[in-house]
Amino acid sequence: MPLYPLLGGVVGVLGWALGMPALITWNASGITIKFNTAVCAALAGAALLALMTGRLPRVTRALGVLVALVGALTLLEHLTGVNLGIDTLLFDEPAGALATTAPGRMGPPAATSFSLLGAGIVLAAARGARARRVASALALLPIVLAGLAIVGYLYGASQLFAVARFTGIAFQTATMIAALGVALLAAVPEHGLAAALRRDDPGGVMLRSLLAPMIVLSLTLGTLRLAGERAGLYDRAFGTALRTVVEIALLIGLGWWTAARVSRHARQARAAQEALREANQRKDEFLATLAHELRNPLAPLRTSLDLARRKSGDPAAIARAHAVMQRQLDQMVHLVDDLLDVSRIARGTIALRRQPIDVASVVDKAIETSRPVLEAFNHRLTVVQRPGPIVVNGDVTRLTQVVANLLNNAAKYTDAGGHIRIKIERAAGEVLIKVRDDGAGIPAELQPRLFEMFTRSGDGRDGGRGGGLGIGLALVRQLVEGHGGSVAVQSPPPAAPDGVAPGRGSEFVVRLPTVAADVERAAPVPAAIAAPETGGAPPPSRPRVLIADDNVDAAASLAELLEELGAETRVTHDGAQAIAAAEAFRPAVAFLDVGMPELDGHEVGRRLRAQPWGRDVMLVALTGWGQPDDRRKSREAGFDEHLVKPAAVEAVQKLLAAVDANARARFRDGPATV
Repeated sequence: MPLYPLLGGVVGVLGWALGMPALITWNASGITIKFNTAVCAALAGAALLALMTGRLPRVTRALGVLVALVGALTLLEHLTGVNLGIDTLLFDEPAGALATTAPGRMGPPAATSFSLLGAGIVLAAARGARARRVASALALLPIVLAGLAIVGYLYGASQLFAVARFTGIAFQTATMIAALGVALLAAVPEHGLAAALRRDDPGGVMLRSLLAPMIVLSLTLGTLRLAGERAGLYDRAFGTALRTVVEIALLIGLGWWTAARVSRHARQARAAQEALREANQRKDEFLATLAHELRNPLAPLRTSLDLARRKSGDPAAIARAHAVMQRQLDQMVHLVDDLLDVSRIARGTIALRRQPIDVASVVDKAIETSRPVLEAFNHRLTVVQRPGPIVVNGDVTRLTQVVANLLNNAAKYTDAGGHIRIKIERAAGEVLIKVRDDGAGIPAELQPRLFEMFTRSGDGRDGGRGGGLGIGLALVRQLVEGHGGSVAVQSPPPAAPDGVAPGRGSEFVVRLPTVAADVERAAPVPAAIAAPETGGAPPPSRPRVLIADDNVDAAASLAELLEELGAETRVTHDGAQAIAAAEAFRPAVAFLDVGMPELDGHEVGRRLRAQPWGRDVMLVALTGWGQPDDRRKSREAGFDEHLVKPAAVEAVQKLLAAVDANARARFRDGPATV
């Protein structure tokens, strides 16, 4: 918008400099744009361009002051009749020019407009809220003055543009001032008319709907009325009456249309508010559930610790306590893993390592993963599949997670001794994995949002066995869609001839696109790997291991584990201590907590790497953060490994086995543990 007055002003200046009347009079009225007017239009356009881009604020203010000063001095000349000598500084205009009170002097509308526009530019560049609000208000009068002149030119009403002492203004000057006023409004979008147009409430919708149609409607009706009168079709009285009737009808229609838009917007706003309220309620329920689900494992953990302490002389009791603690710890890690997975997918940071795999292998692996849950409730599992491989291009780990989540969900919501069936079917270009149970089923009102985040059954149908966080099925859908597939549920499912009771339970159907491949191309799914024994004979040598963690209990427990595995350890609790201890201890491995106070683990790692003796130290970042960006930062700081808390025993044992004074283990893309 400000580019037009900038270029138009330059054209006017060139017209005066080159003596070309066509460049200073753009229509047949004979009223010329004055040299001062052309200069003010160009300067104001340049100032508004700078203002809208946020560049050169001092230059913007200087140009605004100059424009306001020229306009104000010219207005003073009109009011007092005194010639201040600013009208013909460079070029002389012959006396007697149309709509001109003195040679070279811009008319009162232009002088008033440039005074206000220049002041508005200065205030808008000040960035203060009150100043910018005033700037927005100052833009309105120039738009009105310019609008009067433009309408006068359109209808041939010379009183609106050709009376020298009151309304004299050239057509191009009026259009440039109107453009400058609109540009100044746009440069202050947070105030005034611009703010009202931008609001997303019924008032903003109504204003946006009415403003342009009302302007176009009024101008069109006026033009048609004049055209009819000049053609002799009717006299002025009839033309006025006809325009009034048509205008009323059109305004009623316009109001009706606007009311419909406002009502539709209001309905959408109410729906959005309701969705927000529901999301907020579900968030609160999720937080309460999360606290509950995390407290569930904490209670047996604390009890088992007390029992182990009280029965220190009873190996069987200690073994049972350890088993309970291991199960509860696994449950907590599983909860945290699900939360992290959902976060990664939502932010698009999860990477699927896709390769041709046999769906049957994925199902077998998922069954092994879910077997403890199935056996805990004494469920009967049936697997139905056609002979021969069905191959998809997928991530083994993530697809196993999908099927295991569906199996766990079926086991949890089916009464003890129930029947669960997995069926693998081939369709046109797809494979269908159906997981069906004969449990209580899913309420009809819950099914449409079953795969949304934090959706949980509120009817207690899990029999108090724990409804989870409401993210498992949302995770299933996101992972399946990431593979180009879909997932759906039907409850109750259709009748089946294989023993699953009809009219009960639910059936989840995962659809995945297949690829043309035989079984040799399909990557085998690795079987479950048994955790290595943590006892036994220590390694032949005792590697020196430094531990730095501001969590005293975490550092002490890790040191005890490492000592049990045959290492010699030193423990510190901040970065400065870690550097001093490393200098004296010269470790082969250093486990550094990333989030230590004062000097964090990354800085400690960089400083250790800077030492000649630190180049061969295996640096292991130990942290609760495991996103790709966190691993990148560890790699950049010189770490060899990035372990996510809680670190598994086998991962720590593997690192100790890899210690070699001549070759550091290379950093791996995937986590050693999650």
